[in-house]
Amino acid sequence: MKSALVIGGGTQLGQRIVSKFTTISPIWKVYNIDKQINKQAYENFLFDGNFNKILTAEMCRKIIRKYDCIINASSSYSKCELKDDNVIQLLQRANDKDLNSSLMAALLAKKYLKENGLLVFMGSENRLKKTHSNLIVDNITKESVSYLTELLLKNPNELPEKTKLITLLV
Repeated sequence: MKSALVIGGGTQLGQRIVSKFTTISPIWKVYNIDKQINKQAYENFLFDGNFNKILTAEMCRKIIRKYDCIINASSSYSKCELKDDNVIQLLQRANDKDLNSSLMAALLAKKYLKENGLLVFMGSENRLKKTHSNLIVDNITKESVSYLTELLLKNPNELPEKTKLITLLV
């Protein structure tokens, strides 16, 4: 059996990812870390949204195993401009869903991803265009995820040997 850990497996995107793994190939056991249960997951690890708690001893005992694939399906989309009064709150929320969850996926991969495993982050093609001022929060957080990807690619010793790392532009 192969195993995949999906961070955000209860989100709309996460549900689709878990569904694809479980319906296309019966050799996959898919584990979900999220605030929401995914009924198609082999097992759900629930947490309150505080990514720091994933690294607690209790949670690590629950998720301890080696995974073939770790996917961060937690992603945000924030349409706002600098003139919006709530731009800072939106940035903090988007950072949690984009950057913090990707960093958590990388930390989990360092401990629990098998050699030759796959680590997947979510990015955005909008940030490549850099022309949308109404997507300032989205561009900032997705740029940070891209930077994290670049750092990990330049420092391969940060992840298990021969890890494949991709950032999907959604």
